[in-house]
Amino acid sequence: MRSGRSGARGTWILSTRLGRYEVMLEGGRIRSLQRVSKGARARRGPATPLVRRLARDLDRVAQGLPVRGRYALDLHGTPFQQRVWRALLSIPRGKVLSYGVLARRLDPRRPGGARAVGQACKANPVAILVPCHRVVAASGIGGYAGTWNAPRKAYLLALEKSKIQNSK
Repeated sequence: MRSGRSGARGTWILSTRLGRYEVMLEGGRIRSLQRVSKGARARRGPATPLVRRLARDLDRVAQGLPVRGRYALDLHGTPFQQRVWRALLSIPRGKVLSYGVLARRLDPRRPGGARAVGQACKANPVAILVPCHRVVAASGIGGYAGTWNAPRKAYLLALEKSKIQNSK
């Protein structure tokens, strides 16, 4: 999920209809996108075209519209986390999978894989762009880690008109 190192580098704070986000670029690729509190301040320079496009896309998400296109990402994680994150990109907008179903798709021989998938989702540095909110518990919505929570996950799924149902 990463390549070349040329291009914009830095950290910006975006104020969008979806909330405030800190975006970090490395080599013109997005390394992280995290919700931040109102007091957070940008640590580096004017916004690049990529940062402005991302802010527009977060506004689109808040209106229930999809992100336009894909972004170049510079994600760092274990090989398993990388596999999970790639799999998350294949879950269509408006659809959900359970942690267990995703785990079995990735490795049907690995018992307890649902927990490992949950941990990989928790480690996702670019929530929304790599849609970990589309993975739910077998018995319902489940949790949402980091600066997120279950109501926020439900909000994102509602914006996408996703249907949550109990499934194993």
